[in-house]
This record gives sequence, structure tokens and C-alpha cells, in this order.
Amino acid sequence: MPAGSRWKPNWGSSCRRTSKSCAGGSRPGAFYAYLDLLRPTDDHAQALLRTWGSYRQWAAGHESAHLWAPYELYEPDKGLGLIQWGSDQTEGECYWLADRSVEPDRWPVVARWDGIEPWRQLDMSTAEFVYRVIADPAFKPFTVADPPRRPFYLPHWGPFPMSAEDWNALTDPNRGS
Repeated sequence: MPAGSRWKPNWGSSCRRTSKSCAGGSRPGAFYAYLDLLRPTDDHAQALLRTWGSYRQWAAGHESAHLWAPYELYEPDKGLGLIQWGSDQTEGECYWLADRSVEPDRWPVVARWDGIEPWRQLDMSTAEFVYRVIADPAFKPFTVADPPRRPFYLPHWGPFPMSAEDWNALTDPNRGS
């Protein structure tokens, strides 16, 4: 994407709706203070379209195909390709396998828990992937679920838990909403 370009891909309202609802509505933050979703709008440091455009621009000037192999980044004039929608605190990456012939809410998730690990294609929605990361201890290698603890969404502007007691209070299964 050329610098300064205002082109907006036609991903459909379902893609924007899924991205916005999974990303905590309008509050930038991270699930379990671990899984951060790119924002569907440009009003946040981690904007989905800006990230995708930056990756495309960077990849055009480098021998970088190996970074996403066996996949490629999504290009509107081609078939399949990756669009990043999230990342985690351990260098994990979450993408959609975008296909312009398929509705965005049906794009599979392609993820890896570390940049040197192989990709895994998962035929599930973004919402199911996020849920399983934070709530399903059997969802290896992506899970951070700790069954006796309660998952949470932590806004980026805090307050960030500073002590073990703060974390215990935040994840206490008996705490109120």
C-alpha cells in the first residue's frame, strides 16, 4: 500500500464487526493481559489496516517471503493471503487467511505461538480462538487458561496489576464483574 494511501479493503461489515467485538469494543487492551487484538480503526497505536499496510510495504522491499511461508500476505488482486489481527506477549501471531471469494466471518484463523514455530490453520472464528486461548486449558500450544482463575480483559490504560495480590484479585473466580 503506498504511503499515505486511504484505500480501504472491502472486507465486509462482518469482518469489522468481528474485529471490533473481539477487541473489547472501543477499549484498547488485552485479554488476560496477554492476547492483544489489532483495532479495526486507525485511532489506536495498533490499527489493523495500518499494520497490514506496513507489512505489505515492508515485504515489497525485502526478501521476506520466508516470514509467512507457506503463506503470503493478503493482496486484494490475488487469492489467499494473511492479514494479522492479533499478537500475544510471547511473540505469537494471529492472522486471518483472507480470501476475497469468501465472507470475512468465514476466514480461518492461522496462528503460531512463536515466530519460529510452524503455522497452524484453525477452522474457527476469531471469537472462538480468543475464547479458547483464555478459557480452554486443552487448547495447546496457544492457551493461557488457568481453570480455577477467571479470564479478564485489561484496558491498556490500566490500572495494571502490580503485585501477586492484585493479579489474584483480578482473576478470582468469586469476584464481581
